[in-house]
Amino acid sequence: MAREYARVRLNMAEDPEYLDLTVDAQHLYANILLIDPSLSYCGIADWRPVRLTQRAKDLTLDRIMAAAAVLEQARFALFDPDTEEVLVRTLVRNDELLRNPKMALSVVKAYQGAASRTLRAAVITELHKARETQSDFSSWTSPMSKDALARLLDLPALDPADYTNRIANPITNRNTNHIGNRIGNADAVPNTNHIGNTDPGADYQSDSVGFLPVTSNQQTYNQQPESSYVSTEGYGASATEPPPRYCPQHIDEPTTSPCHACGEARRAREVWDRNEAHAVKLAQSSEAKRRAKFIQDAIDECELCDENGYFGTTVCEHNPERVETNRRGVALVREALAETAKRKADDEQL
Repeated sequence: MAREYARVRLNMAEDPEYLDLTVDAQHLYANILLIDPSLSYCGIADWRPVRLTQRAKDLTLDRIMAAAAVLEQARFALFDPDTEEVLVRTLVRNDELLRNPKMALSVVKAYQGAASRTLRAAVITELHKARETQSDFSSWTSPMSKDALARLLDLPALDPADYTNRIANPITNRNTNHIGNRIGNADAVPNTNHIGNTDPGADYQSDSVGFLPVTSNQQTYNQQPESSYVSTEGYGASATEPPPRYCPQHIDEPTTSPCHACGEARRAREVWDRNEAHAVKLAQSSEAKRRAKFIQDAIDECELCDENGYFGTTVCEHNPERVETNRRGVALVREALAETAKRKADDEQL
């Protein structure tokens, strides 16, 4: 299950290795990866860099990939583009997730949900390091978690020397074949093969996914002239009012005749509708994750139930006083049954 918060070490600002990172790499690490909703308890999150361009107004795919290359080079993060996963390498140790046996089981479950063999092996390597540096944590000896951790420690680990960088640095791997698909004010669809930066002198045009470089070999479709009806603002998922489906000339009296401006307006409205539907799905997913996190936190903090939230064969209420209440209730029931049996016996004797 994903987390809602991260433990940030205050001394990170004094760590020479962290200070040697670029500002974009620091931002990607501390402000994107560490707080990513998909980040699991073993440190693995979704790696979909195109989606990450939505995290800031001026964030581009080039900047993300350059920052990722820096993080990978410094081993702050490891990547597997084939499975679309990234590992925040030291999360388990820095967050001290093995201090609590229940949290240790959450780490085990998160590990089992990872797809990348390389990143799974890297997690095992980090568990071995944690076993050496955090040997006093109770999860290593607790009956609840020791066997599960022992099984993981027996699995193959990743030798750091065998890890090969998977992220190409755009600064040294320029690829300017970036095709932007512009329909009305629709989001430009980046070519997934484009991870390179363009020439420093290239012009930039604003777009909802950042600032996309316009080069001599860049192809665009349906670019809007300055006099176009469709505005370049207000048609993203954050717009409060949907854009009209017709141009100003035909907004009150739609026409069946071909109208270029109406076509642009219709396509812009379709984009807005898709973004709104996506926003609703994101909100529903976030609420489900919030409820699941609330339930998991209650289980982790409860000393009565098991890792699945059960107290014996019933769902635990996480109320320490409930045990005593139940005990008194059972005693009262038994007393009532005994009294009833006694009265019945007395009646039979009469």
